[in-house]
Amino acid sequence: MAKLHQFNFSYQTEEDRLLLRVNTHEGTEIRLWLTRRISRLLWELLVRRLETAPEVAAQTTPQAKRSVVAFKRQAAVSNANFKKTYEDKAKALPLGDAPLLIVKLKAGTVATGAHSIVFVPKDGKDVALTLSDEAILTFLHLFGQIVKKARWGLAFDLDDKATTVPTPQQIM
Repeated sequence: MAKLHQFNFSYQTEEDRLLLRVNTHEGTEIRLWLTRRISRLLWELLVRRLETAPEVAAQTTPQAKRSVVAFKRQAAVSNANFKKTYEDKAKALPLGDAPLLIVKLKAGTVATGAHSIVFVPKDGKDVALTLSDEAILTFLHLFGQIVKKARWGLAFDLDDKATTVPTPQQIM
């Protein structure tokens, strides 16, 4: 299981996919294609993982849960270092140069209380990442920004975790 060091999102117009590049503490880079469908599922999965935190789970209403998650997001984003650029230098690419097309996701909790997110590709080996709550919150912050640039009609917001798809009339 790879431990996340850095991640980078970019939207690839010609592929209509997000490219997720992950640097691990082991010095490797993993490249993953995320489709619109997988992006939506990943968002929902990560938000559900955040809701397992004791301080969130203890809340009795959905609004209270969202408020606690929003507060935690603000703290995580204010502590994150967004000025540090993604380390783009040559590194080991254990899964190859071409990004893996992700078709399925799995989640779990590891012994340290962190979360295990498993990306299952169409072809090739599964990719498991370990993320803390803080890393998930920072990931979701950047993920929401790139999805807006993709203009997929998904509303990714931790203050209102609704994921909506516009009706055909809204698209025109």
